[in-house]
Amino acid sequence: MMNNNQTLPRTLALDTSTPWLTLALGNGNEIIYQYHSQVIADHSRVLIQSLQEIQEKGHFSIYQPERIVIGRGPGSFTGIKITNIIGRTLAYSLKCPLYGFSTLEMLAFQGSKLISFHDDLILLPVILHKKNEVFWSEFQSNFQKQPDHHVKIQIGPYSDIINHYSSKDVLIITPWQELCSFFQANQFHCLDPNHSQPDAMSLIKLLENCETHVPKNHSEFFKENAQPLYGSRVFEHE
Repeated sequence: MMNNNQTLPRTLALDTSTPWLTLALGNGNEIIYQYHSQVIADHSRVLIQSLQEIQEKGHFSIYQPERIVIGRGPGSFTGIKITNIIGRTLAYSLKCPLYGFSTLEMLAFQGSKLISFHDDLILLPVILHKKNEVFWSEFQSNFQKQPDHHVKIQIGPYSDIINHYSSKDVLIITPWQELCSFFQANQFHCLDPNHSQPDAMSLIKLLENCETHVPKNHSEFFKENAQPLYGSRVFEHE
């Protein structure tokens, strides 16, 4: 496990799997650079501009990242591909390790920090796929990092969530206001969409959370990878 007195490594985090593009450089104790915006299209241009800004400010030379972590999706095919390619390219050029987490797991981790834990509550992060269809995963409210292949990503119409979870204690976590309004109309509790937008700092803290709570000899931790979770491939690891 990580020594609490040890200096946390600097991490560059990227996620463009949804319309909310997010980028951060830092660690759990310090934010060196952070960018967040809703991008309807052209994720690659905005992301590259943000990376250029980091370089122009001298952050890459003064605070060179010691590792990179990316949001793997699911979500926008193009957005996932952009982050994956840029993340791999930067990791190669900076000679640092590359990690990845499902964007759904990142949203669940964010939500777990904003609520009070109780035993039966299910955190249900939801990402829009296409018209009337979404991705989702189940997590416990006392968020515990699961090995990658234990995170079951599901895909289906809104009605699947309503039919399966209407009798359970569920908190929906989604940045889409229209999804939030729909599920609220069906008697579900939802986290405020403004607090549910992907945040690259959560990727950094999720990685640090792994190192704090997962023993280094726990082989399943090292199965974490940066393979993209495209819509047609979310069931590959089951």
